[in-house]
Amino acid sequence: MVHVEHYRFPEEIIRMAVLMYIYAGDSFESAARSIEVVSSVFPFLGISWPTGETVREWVLKCGLDSIKRGEFKEKGIGDAYAVITDESITISGHKILVTLKVPARQRDGALRFSDVEVADIDVASLHKSGDVKEAVERVTEREGSKPAYAVSDNGTNLVKGLGEAEILHHRDVGHNLRIERTKIQDKKESSITP
Repeated sequence: MVHVEHYRFPEEIIRMAVLMYIYAGDSFESAARSIEVVSSVFPFLGISWPTGETVREWVLKCGLDSIKRGEFKEKGIGDAYAVITDESITISGHKILVTLKVPARQRDGALRFSDVEVADIDVASLHKSGDVKEAVERVTEREGSKPAYAVSDNGTNLVKGLGEAEILHHRDVGHNLRIERTKIQDKKESSITP
């Protein structure tokens, strides 16, 4: 681990705590507790963990907390948003393509209902990748900037459309976990012989 002059903790611990706060949405205390968990799971690393107040000091020294509090909104930094795009099941031969707008950075933990705004809705019998791209472009035009990233399931039209719109795409982890769980379950069931 890399020693940082005038700091008790190595660079990797400082970086991990700050990233947990900024990207994972952990509170200062949760970031500290998460490092404690890593320490208990991997005791051979010999990691000591910081307090929540220590994590707070690191974040403040990095200037990152100013972004989360929106102090740089006039520069457009605090206004970053993301989109969640999904296509509904077919109802009477039509599908709904919904694009939701959410803050790109979560202020305090998990996404809340109040964070979500319907940005675009399109109804059609079929949504191709071009339709997904157009939906993102409509949102971009209304917002005055592109989303920082998009979240969707693994739908080919969604993945391709977001790529065509040149939006960084994250696959919905819940959807991916369900797919993997189903594969494992199917494998277990097929290995059982009557």
